[in-house]
Amino acid sequence: MMTIGSSLMAIAMIVPAMALTPPRSPDQMAEDAKSMRRAAALIEAQVARCLVRPEKSAGAKATLRFYLQIDGTLRAPPQLLEQPATPAQLALADAASRAIEQCAPFDVPEEFRGSPYLWTTQTIAFE
Repeated sequence: MMTIGSSLMAIAMIVPAMALTPPRSPDQMAEDAKSMRRAAALIEAQVARCLVRPEKSAGAKATLRFYLQIDGTLRAPPQLLEQPATPAQLALADAASRAIEQCAPFDVPEEFRGSPYLWTTQTIAFE
């Protein structure tokens, strides 16, 4: 039988560590947002250099999410966020996934290494 005390203990065990960090000021959150955009732009530029766009993918769109380790390697294969509706979208999604995998490990500047929560989750929309 689970008691209130054991229920609270179970809940406490699943609270993420970030919830235990002190709140960030609006200025810190604005700076974090700028840093996230800079990190994302650097990673997107690396992916763009690896992308070989399929010939018949004009007008196609694909959005992929991927997770990075601190050293810039992929934590898992990229995830397609929506099912391709056309062969062109499928071709672009496959090419985008290959580009992400081929680019890894990503070159993450030292300035971002101390704040992995700003860049370890990436979502890129390919058009």
